[in-house]
Amino acid sequence: QSDQRLPVDCTDHASEILSSGNRLLSLVNDILDFTQMLTDEPVRHHNLVYLTDIIPITLGNAKQNAALAGVTFAQSWSEDLPAILGDNKRISRALAHLVDNAIKFNSPGGAVLVTACHDQQNVVIDVSDTGIGIPATALAAIRESFSQCDLRLDRRYEGTGLGLAYVARVADLHGATFEIVSEPAKGTRARIVFASMEMSQALEVA
Repeated sequence: QSDQRLPVDCTDHASEILSSGNRLLSLVNDILDFTQMLTDEPVRHHNLVYLTDIIPITLGNAKQNAALAGVTFAQSWSEDLPAILGDNKRISRALAHLVDNAIKFNSPGGAVLVTACHDQQNVVIDVSDTGIGIPATALAAIRESFSQCDLRLDRRYEGTGLGLAYVARVADLHGATFEIVSEPAKGTRARIVFASMEMSQALEVA
C-alpha cells in the first residue's frame, strides 16, 4: 500500500494558503462591516455586553501572536465590570484591532498591556504598547479609513490601515470616546471609554 501523505513542503504551502485565505476573509468582512457602519445610526436599546465574557475570547490568540513577534503580552481586568449596552461583535472586533496593532507595530523585546476597569459611570478599556509610536502630525489622519503613518511602497508593516478607523466608528456608534496618546519610539496608549449600562439608560431617559 502506497503512502498517501503529502510531502512536508506541500503541507506547509497548504497551511500558508489557508492562513492567507482566512486573513483575506477577515479583511473583506471588516471592509463590509465598516461600510455598513458609515450609514448606521448610534446604538440604542441594544444588547447587554459583558466584557468579562468577550475579553478572554477576543484575546485568545493574542499571547501566542505576541510571543511569535518576540513581544511580552499581559492582560488585567476587574471581574466586576458592569455591563454596557451595545453590539457585542463590533466591540470585540474593535478590541481585536487595537491589540493586533499593538503587537504588529512593536519590536522584539517590547510589551503590550490590555486592561479594563470601571468607576461609577464608565467602563474603560486601555491597550498600551512600547512600540514605534505615532507622530503627532499623523494622529488625526490615523483615524481615517485605509490610513497608515508609513505610506512608502516598501513600508515595513503590512495592512490596510482600517483598524483605528474601525475602532473610532464603533466608539461613535456607542456614544463612547476613543483616545490615542502616542510618542514616536516610545509607544502608544489607545483608550475606549464606554458609559455603563446604568449611565446609558439614565442618559436616554434624560
